[in-house]
Amino acid sequence: MTSTATISSRIFFDDSDDKNHWVVDYEYSVSDDSYAVANPFLLETYCQKGERISDNLDIARFIRVLTKVDLPNYTDNTSDIKNYSGYYQFRASSFTSNFYSADSAVAAYESTKSALKSLTNVYAETPIEVLKVVPLNLGTSTYRARSQESIDAYPGDIIAFYCSGGTGEYQFGYDIDKFDLVPGSITKLRVLENQQDTVLTINVASGSFTKELTVKVVLPSGYSNTIVTETVG
Repeated sequence: MTSTATISSRIFFDDSDDKNHWVVDYEYSVSDDSYAVANPFLLETYCQKGERISDNLDIARFIRVLTKVDLPNYTDNTSDIKNYSGYYQFRASSFTSNFYSADSAVAAYESTKSALKSLTNVYAETPIEVLKVVPLNLGTSTYRARSQESIDAYPGDIIAFYCSGGTGEYQFGYDIDKFDLVPGSITKLRVLENQQDTVLTINVASGSFTKELTVKVVLPSGYSNTIVTETVG
C-alpha cells in the first residue's frame, strides 16, 4: 500500500459570459492501492426536504480542507434523502470556487495546496541556502576598506562575522597566534598581528559549504614603534 495522492489544480480569470471573476479549481484523487485520505474537501449546499445532496452539487460551496482530526465527523455519502430543509456539509474530492479579486483567489489557492500537502504528509524540500558571511569591523568607527571577501583592520580591531545560510551552525578556522577570540563569542575575533600589509586568512564552514575571507593589516598614518623626537616652534 502507498500513501500517494494526485492533486490537479488551476487558477484563472474567467471572462466568459460576462462572469469576470477569478476561478480556483481543485481535484484530488487517490489510487485503489493507496491508504492516503480520500475526499478531503468540506463543501456545503442547501437541500429541500426530500432532496439529496447529489441533487444540489452545482450550488455547493467550498468551506475548507479537512484535518485528520475532524475527517471522521463528515460523510461523503451524497445520495441520502434529507428529512428536513437546510444546509448540509459533506466531503468531496473536488471543488470550484469563484473570487472577485486576484488576491483572494491566490490566497485560497495557496492555502488549499498547503493544507492538502500537510494532510498527505507531502512537503516540498527546501534547498539549503548557500553560506553567506559578511565581515564588519567593530574595533573602531574609522572607515576601513571592506568587501564580502576581505576587510582591512588595525592591530587590536575586533572583526565580527555575520553568517547566514548553510546548516545554521558555523565553524571558524584561523591562526590562533594572529587572532584572539572575544570572550563569550565564536564570531568575533581581535586582530593581534601588527605588521603592515600582512594578509590573514579566516575559513568559515557550515555543512558542505566553506568560505574564505582575508583580513589585511594596516597601520595608521605616521605609525612608528620607535620614539620620534621633533622640534616645534
